[in-house]
Amino acid sequence: MYTRNAFVICSTFIASMANTSAQNTTCATASPVLAGLHMVLYQQGGGGFIDSPCHTTPSFGNDAQWFTYTAPATCAVTISSCGGALDMQSRLTVFMGTCGNLQCIAAANDNCLAQGPIFDNTACTVTVNVIAGFSYYIEWDETDGTDNYQWSITECLNSVQGTSYVDQNGNGSHDASEPLHPMCISVEPDGEWFYSTGDPYINCLDLGSYTITAPAAPPYHTLVPASHSFNITLPGDAVTGKDFALVPTPGIFDVAVDLWGPDGWIGNNSPMHITCSNIGTMPITPTIILSLDPMANFVEADPSPTTSSAQGATWSLPVMQPGEVLQVDVTIFTSITAVPNGPMVHTVMVSTDEPDVNSSNNSDNMHRFAATSIDPNDKHVSATSITPDDVADQLPLEYEIRFQNTGTAPAVNIVVQDSVDADWDLGTFQMIGATHPYTLWMSGDVLVWTFANIMLADSTTNEPESHGSIHYRITPKTSLGLGGQLTNRADIYFDYNEAVLTNTTVTTVELESGVREEIATTEMSVVPSPSSGLIYIRWAGAKDKTTLIVVDALGREVHREIMSTLDHQQPVDLSALPPGSYCAHASNGRIVAHARFVIQN
Repeated sequence: MYTRNAFVICSTFIASMANTSAQNTTCATASPVLAGLHMVLYQQGGGGFIDSPCHTTPSFGNDAQWFTYTAPATCAVTISSCGGALDMQSRLTVFMGTCGNLQCIAAANDNCLAQGPIFDNTACTVTVNVIAGFSYYIEWDETDGTDNYQWSITECLNSVQGTSYVDQNGNGSHDASEPLHPMCISVEPDGEWFYSTGDPYINCLDLGSYTITAPAAPPYHTLVPASHSFNITLPGDAVTGKDFALVPTPGIFDVAVDLWGPDGWIGNNSPMHITCSNIGTMPITPTIILSLDPMANFVEADPSPTTSSAQGATWSLPVMQPGEVLQVDVTIFTSITAVPNGPMVHTVMVSTDEPDVNSSNNSDNMHRFAATSIDPNDKHVSATSITPDDVADQLPLEYEIRFQNTGTAPAVNIVVQDSVDADWDLGTFQMIGATHPYTLWMSGDVLVWTFANIMLADSTTNEPESHGSIHYRITPKTSLGLGGQLTNRADIYFDYNEAVLTNTTVTTVELESGVREEIATTEMSVVPSPSSGLIYIRWAGAKDKTTLIVVDALGREVHREIMSTLDHQQPVDLSALPPGSYCAHASNGRIVAHARFVIQN
């Protein structure tokens, strides 16, 4: 019977019995195996065993036998000699890496339960989380006896399977032309979560009765059905066809834009990324405008912009279909005259030829600092302080995980494991973007991104191509109270090296404070920059009467007016001002927002 494990996206694979020979007595001569039944053949003085840190007691035998297993999918596998190694001392160790650099990831010894009237308490079993395309070494040793014995690899026998997709024609079935759509799905009564990437998902389960639910549909879509109930009654049951359809509301135009990236590195190039998403239900024709902080210069982008200047760029994009996402990768240079640790604000705005129903997601600010050095592997959160009202209003926070290959050879595979705080509502998880193709799976409070065959260049050979990053948003549970904290850290695995640990981010629930005031300033945008003097200002913190003051580079006030609707893009004509760098200050009587911009001829 399959042993339940939380890491759950995998597929059932059946293989026949594999014969082994005496040649598999060392790591270098390991016999390749697939899922199914296998044999350890008794051999006197086999040697080749390793006493790894996974075991608390050393092996007392010399009869090691080695096998190598390449995972066909990201899933959980159970490796076991239970019921097959009666009265044989079979100790088990599972490794990743290469024969010259093995790392133990799991081990077991004498932990099987009773098999009918016979007790095989000297046999062992372990469940291992494996990643598609990765190879694992399985070593059996400590054999005390002269009999051959049987062991097995089992991959996800019991499962529920289905697809999440956009039902464009509303016929209740997934047609070949209809796009897939990722979503989080909960499992009850277990209280677990898994992530459907849109491709047919496969979730491993024990025998029992279950209900799976997709708790939140994206905007302008209705989820059909809201849940599925089913039974897993026999070993090997694969319950199929548990699809979730998103039925779109016709006639909706809505485009959204996100801007993300690291701090600016003084005197160096740095990456930033723009994610443009058609979240409506109709095709759109978007235009993106990027405005950089005066201390940064535009270098290049992929795709290339329609127009560009030292401090900005514009992209006139082709028609985007509903659900389509486009990512623009930008390189900027941070001036050597930038003040170390000084604030930098970059802004992006998107517009469409069509009547957009929601302008609140048409711009985004990226508040960073001018850094003198950069941690190549780190994690950033959009706010370090939120209020109880933010929690009640389900304000999402955004996270960015960055990684860089600082070795001397390309990284073939990279795995990022993010242990999210238990106070997050996993049903609100949403990917914004990533720099490279990935697979994602989740379980409980763990998110794992696998960049298989990424071939990430090393920084000594190609520094600009040695970077990668992940960007997502998620909302805390409404039960998070005053004084509560959200803490997160990511572990980054480059091939078979030990994990690189990022910093730990902390977001605290607290009342309005000076810290909160600083965060509120991040909500103001001035676009475009540079401009001829006609700018558009938006600040979510605006009230009925908000005072706008514009000062020049010497701090002299050059413009003042009372604004009433800054919560939407509002035009301000400053074309009478001379070319130069300016700063806009907006005050609602409680907090002040700031944004810099440039006027050119």
